Amino acid sequence: MYIPSRPRRKQKLWEGELNSIYNALMEMLSQEDAAKLASEQQEWLKNRDARAAESSGRNSGSMEGISYAATLVSLTRDRAYELAGRYEEAN
Repeated sequence: MYIPSRPRRKQKLWEGELNSIYNALMEMLSQEDAAKLASEQQEWLKNRDARAAESSGRNSGSMEGISYAATLVSLTRDRAYELAGRYEEAN
């Protein structure tokens, strides 16, 4: 599926933010809590991708890629903020 360059850049930006926050949070957690977060993150990624695919399936043509990318950006941004909140609480 073709994703236009601007949404792709936004997605890369939020992926980078999410990964930075996730890694910082993993470093402060106990081994047990880090394992739980890793498992939770894997489930979240599957769910995010499925929701983006579902969203794009409602559109056709060039809108399909835009809808997919917009959903990825939105969900990734929301997850980054969620993990940032957890990081703040843990500090």
